[in-house]
Amino acid sequence: MRTPESASEWFALSPGPNSRSLGLGRARRFFFPLAVGLSIGLAAACAVPPPIHDVPPLQLRGEIARDVPGLSRRSVVIPHEISDETFARMHAKVDELEDPSKGARALLQLLFDERYLDLDYIWGETRSAELTIAAGGGNCLSLAAVLVGAARRYSGAARYIEIQDHPEQREEGDLEIWASHIAVLLPSLDGPLVVDFRGARDEDARIRFQQLSDRALVAHYYNDKGYDLIRKAREQAEPLPWRGALGLFEIATQIDPDLARAWNNVGVARARLGEFQAADAAYRRALRGHSQYLEEATTDNLISLEFRRLDSREEPEP
Repeated sequence: MRTPESASEWFALSPGPNSRSLGLGRARRFFFPLAVGLSIGLAAACAVPPPIHDVPPLQLRGEIARDVPGLSRRSVVIPHEISDETFARMHAKVDELEDPSKGARALLQLLFDERYLDLDYIWGETRSAELTIAAGGGNCLSLAAVLVGAARRYSGAARYIEIQDHPEQREEGDLEIWASHIAVLLPSLDGPLVVDFRGARDEDARIRFQQLSDRALVAHYYNDKGYDLIRKAREQAEPLPWRGALGLFEIATQIDPDLARAWNNVGVARARLGEFQAADAAYRRALRGHSQYLEEATTDNLISLEFRRLDSREEPEP
């Protein structure tokens, strides 16, 4: 059984004796009994090992602020960053756990059991780990940020992954905008453990996923925030804030120029704003990502764009 080696490789992971997939949410009852063997310890003593990160949040914040015009170092959100104060409040509950030494089982119980932090899956709410803990829940990216941040606080090598087979898309008239389905990969003594926050998977299911770098995850965060902005406005029957969403989608592309779904969303926003030439360029940049699901949607968006040009009496660009 292979484990992910790079952010550009896709893997099929079949749950079995050497790998497992866990679900959270309505299938929460399946979550904790299977989560054993993770090589981190939640010692209840005051001394906790220093956190480990692929890139320290302070360094990552500086790199992103350098590369994204208009984002200051202070305004950059690193979703998995957990402050010392929040971690201290969380860690104070370790003494109450049934068995803090049980690695993943203890950590997942601490975060998601109703007797402790009781975090819950809330569709459509993209939040940082700090805000997720304060609010009591968030979407899959939000919960993944809490799990990754907490695991790393205990020196666990948690990694973000994107589930390839379950992207999230929303139709906006004749166009589609896209977000991601984020989960967590935890190494364990029994093989890799995939923690999925949108429900337990069938034991025979095959999971295709891509490992994400911390920087790529930040790009997904900003893309999802733009996605949420449109969704919330539509639910509240308010004018759709395409200009604000465009700003978030563009931040995502500046953080990770290879994030095809964010380029697609830039195209959607530009098209809605009547900026057809810029929309065309964004769609064509998205198609360079070679995503099976996204290619079809983006191609459809390009076709719709041509009809929009005709309706506006704007001649197509040669």
